[in-house]
Amino acid sequence: MAGRTPVGGRTLLLALLALALLQWASTPLLAQEEGCTLASGFWKDHPGLWPVTELTLDGATYMQEELIELLETPPQGDASLILAHALIAAMLNVAFGAEVPADVAAALDAAQAWLIVNRDTDERLPFGITGGPARAEAIAISEVLNAYNEGSLGPGPCHDSE
Repeated sequence: MAGRTPVGGRTLLLALLALALLQWASTPLLAQEEGCTLASGFWKDHPGLWPVTELTLDGATYMQEELIELLETPPQGDASLILAHALIAAMLNVAFGAEVPADVAAALDAAQAWLIVNRDTDERLPFGITGGPARAEAIAISEVLNAYNEGSLGPGPCHDSE
């Protein structure tokens, strides 16, 4: 057996298995689930698990980097950002395969319509809407979408919803 190093081969195999196990253990359970929902914070923190890399909001296409930037922007009372956070998460949940109840489907449509009607001059989020009936309407829509994203409305939350 000159020239063979079975101990070295086993050591390499064990090291590779340990690395694979470590990667598996650090992957959120979401990767093994379908049909459940997750809140916007999860999607913001796990872009590698997004089922899509772009979304259309208010008739404009936003790439993943832009969507993450929107999710990372504190709303500071801006109804367009409050609604965008909820809508982005809901659209990602839908793309991930979560069932969409009728009231959530209506809220998704209402959110898109609200964004189109309330755009500002550059037609890109955020819009800076901090008061009035438009803000109240956006908050009401976002509450339905957040209930869906957080699992109290619809199919329920994923186990690893951080």
